[in-house]
Amino acid sequence: MKIILKKYNKKEKDLNKILENETITRIIKAKRMKWYGHVQRRGNEAIIKKIMKWNPLNTGQRGRPKLRWEDQVINDIKKMGITRAKEKMQDRKEWQKITEKAKKHINL
Repeated sequence: MKIILKKYNKKEKDLNKILENETITRIIKAKRMKWYGHVQRRGNEAIIKKIMKWNPLNTGQRGRPKLRWEDQVINDIKKMGITRAKEKMQDRKEWQKITEKAKKHINL
C-alpha cells in the first residue's frame, strides 16, 4: 500500500525510515502501556484504580464478552514477552524503558 502525503509528498517507506520503525499503532500501544503502569503504581484507594477495577452490575449481554481496554494492554505485554510485568511496573524507570522498546517492537 502506498500512502502519499500531499503536503510533504512522502511515501510510506520514507516515513518508516523517518520514524525508525515506529508506527502510529505501536506508539498508541506504548502510550497505553505507559498509562497502565502509572495506574498500577497508584495505591488501592486511588479513584482511578477503583474505576479500572469497577465491574458494572448490568452485564447480561449474550455472546462473547467485548475485549476490555485492560485486556488489550495485557495482551500487548504478553506479545512483547515481558514476565513479572506487575513488579516491573512498580519501578517507573524500568517501565519507561519497556514502553520505549514497545514503540519499535515487531510483534505489536
